[in-house]
Amino acid sequence: MGEALRVLHENASEVVAENRKEICAVQFVAEIRKWFPGLGKLLARDERKAAPILHYLIGGDAIAKVRTCYDWCAGRFDPPAIVIIKLLRSSIGWTVLEYLMRGCKEPWWLEMLEHRRKAEILDRAIQDAQGSLPLER
Repeated sequence: MGEALRVLHENASEVVAENRKEICAVQFVAEIRKWFPGLGKLLARDERKAAPILHYLIGGDAIAKVRTCYDWCAGRFDPPAIVIIKLLRSSIGWTVLEYLMRGCKEPWWLEMLEHRRKAEILDRAIQDAQGSLPLER
């Protein structure tokens, strides 16, 4: 029985060590809080305009005041999930999704990017073909 307890203890220690690594990584990301200010820079070339644009895109005061949007864009604290959902469902949803997924190497995401690229090429080819067709009189 002593040997079985030793093995269980070693396995538990490995699990705890792995969990610590994950927690440290999450804490590190949470501490730097640089992800949302970066998204704000995508919204507007002038960083001072990012918060009003964000405020408009999420539906105005129903979700947050402009001052709160300035705090999010400055990295003072992170926005709630509803803000990300609103942004993903807005006219700039694809841009937001690409920003959030930057660096992701998951096959499903890479496949989605490839399909998006091919769709854009096809759309351009269709527009070019339509532009070169003679107009009927």
